[in-house]
Amino acid sequence: MSQSIELNERFSSNEVTEGVILARQGHFKDALQVFEQNLGFTQDPTAMSYYALSLSVVERDHEQGINLCLMALRRDSYNPDIYLNTAKVLFIQNRKFQAVKAIRKGLLLDSKHKSLLKFHQKIGIRKRPVLSFLSRRSIINILLGKLNVFRVSSSIFTVR
Repeated sequence: MSQSIELNERFSSNEVTEGVILARQGHFKDALQVFEQNLGFTQDPTAMSYYALSLSVVERDHEQGINLCLMALRRDSYNPDIYLNTAKVLFIQNRKFQAVKAIRKGLLLDSKHKSLLKFHQKIGIRKRPVLSFLSRRSIINILLGKLNVFRVSSSIFTVR
C-alpha cells in the first residue's frame, strides 16, 4: 500500500500510477491499455519508460520502445528504474551488449538496486575471453576458459 501512495505522489494521475504498478508486476497488456487511456505518462520519465517496455513486449514495437526509453533518459538520467527498463527493451531486441551497458549505468547510480542486480544476474554476463585477441569461439579460448574455471573451482576446496 505504501508503494501505491509513493507512486500517487510521483505521477500525475491514478491511471498512470496504475499503469506503472501493472507494468512492474509484468501485466504489460493491461498496463498498455491503462497508459493509452491517459497520456499523462508522457509527463513523467519513469512512467514513460514503463510504457515503452509495455509497448515493446505487447506490440513488439521495439524501435518506438527504445526511442521512448532514450527520451525518458534524456529527461531524467539519474533514475535507475529507467535504465532497467531501457536494458529490458534492448534485451528484447537481442541487443545484449547495449543492455549490459544500461544495467551498468543504472548500477553506478544505485549499486544495491535489487531489480537491476536481479536482471543483471538473469541475463548472465559473461567474462572476457582468456585471450582477448582471439574470437570467443576459438577452440583455444574455450579450452583455456574451461581450465580457468576448473582451476578456480578446485582452489575453493584446497586446504591452506
